Amino acid sequence: MAAAPAVARRRLTPLGVDVRATGRGDEVLPFLDAQFDVVLARHEEFDPDEVRRVLRPGGVFLTEQVDSRDGVRACAALGAELPWDPDSVTLDGAVDVLGGAGFVVDVAREHEGLRRYRDLGSLLGSLRTTASPVPELAPLTPEAVARFEAPLRALHLHFAAGHEFVDEAPRFLVVARAPYCARPGPACSPA
Repeated sequence: MAAAPAVARRRLTPLGVDVRATGRGDEVLPFLDAQFDVVLARHEEFDPDEVRRVLRPGGVFLTEQVDSRDGVRACAALGAELPWDPDSVTLDGAVDVLGGAGFVVDVAREHEGLRRYRDLGSLLGSLRTTASPVPELAPLTPEAVARFEAPLRALHLHFAAGHEFVDEAPRFLVVARAPYCARPGPACSPA
């Protein structure tokens, strides 16, 4: 994802936009208070209090996230235990966390995406290139393939019979605004 800030910088700098990036997993954002009008987080964890701290009053936070139900069907089909809680990253959870930090949520949208596979090779290729629900199979070592031999054979037969395999790939988008006051409370107006 290192290319994303470079692309944003190249496209937005001529428009007078100062693009700054943070390191992955920064707990404390390396910026002054109330420094930005817009903060973006795409598929990364975020601390709503830190985002609120660096936003100016009325500033906008926009985040697109991968819902934690992503890949659940592939995991089940392979007989593997899901390595994360399927309810840990959801639209409702993000809205609650942002509201708790004093944000006003203007947009909250879900996309119930699906991934369709027509052969075992495309499914395995996807497991190798994404945050895999079955990380021990992702390297496709002989040991990993042997461990998952029975479910892989069952999936192969499923595909050979002309069926496709459909997995969930949900995403969500939230646009939230920092209120026009320092901290949430009864005197804080969301306008």
